[in-house]
Amino acid sequence: MRKVWIFLFVFALLALVSEYVHADEILCPTGSAYRGADATQCKDPVTVWLTTGVRSYHDDRQPQYNENNTGYGLEMRFDCEHAIYIGHYQNSIYRLTEYVGYAWQPINIKGVHIGFLNVIATGYTKTGRGTIIAPIPVASYDWERVGINAIIIPSVVTAIQFKIKLY
Repeated sequence: MRKVWIFLFVFALLALVSEYVHADEILCPTGSAYRGADATQCKDPVTVWLTTGVRSYHDDRQPQYNENNTGYGLEMRFDCEHAIYIGHYQNSIYRLTEYVGYAWQPINIKGVHIGFLNVIATGYTKTGRGTIIAPIPVASYDWERVGINAIIIPSVVTAIQFKIKLY
């Protein structure tokens, strides 16, 4: 429970700071968001990505977790900071997870967008029918046609998701 409070505190702190000082003003004084190796501007105001299931690594190696989380979904990125997600995958406890989420990534360090994915997901309770709501730390990096999302929950799991640009 302590980890949840720490994540909520950090999320609230980021929200408060972003009201007064926008991350791009600190990290990108020209107003451009770094994208890929050539540091071009975030020129696509709305992009749609096909996302794959994730590959995960669990810190606790005793249980037989599923670390090949196959599935697919869509990511719609409105700008360099805001995106929504929807999809499904086979989760770590071998159940189908359907999810919808909103990502807010106000920090941009040389093209790596960092923030939180606020997600509603199914399939993680003992019965497999319950729903969880969680803020999850996320980092993203997009090239011209492909990208990667990384989710890190300290002391629990690290997951990597690949994506292909559709529009």
